[in-house]
Amino acid sequence: MSAPQLTDVERNLALGYVSASRRVAVAALWQLDEKLGRIVARTTEPMIGQIRLTWWHERLRALDSGEQAAEPILRKMAEDVLPYDVNGADLAGLIEGWEALLEALPLNEASLITYAEKRGEALFQMSGRLLATDVSERAGQGWALADFATHCSDAVTAERALWMAKERLGKVSNLPKPLRILARLARAKAYRPVERIGHPLPRFVFLRAVLG
Repeated sequence: MSAPQLTDVERNLALGYVSASRRVAVAALWQLDEKLGRIVARTTEPMIGQIRLTWWHERLRALDSGEQAAEPILRKMAEDVLPYDVNGADLAGLIEGWEALLEALPLNEASLITYAEKRGEALFQMSGRLLATDVSERAGQGWALADFATHCSDAVTAERALWMAKERLGKVSNLPKPLRILARLARAKAYRPVERIGHPLPRFVFLRAVLG
């Protein structure tokens, strides 16, 4: 079975370095994260966004009780992700990270830390389980902060997120290669000039992330 394509170019690149036996599981996990991100990105009324995220939180937790899911992504979680030491409660924890972004801009440091821990740290650690390895929590936090900064419309929040990302993206060489690629690309973003936030990274940066 071939792994589904992701919207994010960088994660599609990293996915190519996941072993064939785990690629479908990792792709499914990252698809869930992308789905949650789209909910937040398209939210104009925080209360509506909160209701939608709460629905996902409940449905993900229900996976642990064996509830049959009609939503395709939830079925992927049950079939492809839960067999690898990841449970529905773990997946539901991602919601807490995305919820932090529903607050009014500019986001303060506490909100960004919640987002970084509950989304980035959790996503990297669950990915590590799927890849059968332990993963540093700070690398996942840094990745999430840099990822958010490149999509954030508020310059104050984006700069704060990049500053926090730099603190967390020091040593990444001990990560499994798919996550190492993502962390290196995130570090490249974190050290770019502020005026380049949101612009595509040069091709040589991608090559260095893969080959370095």
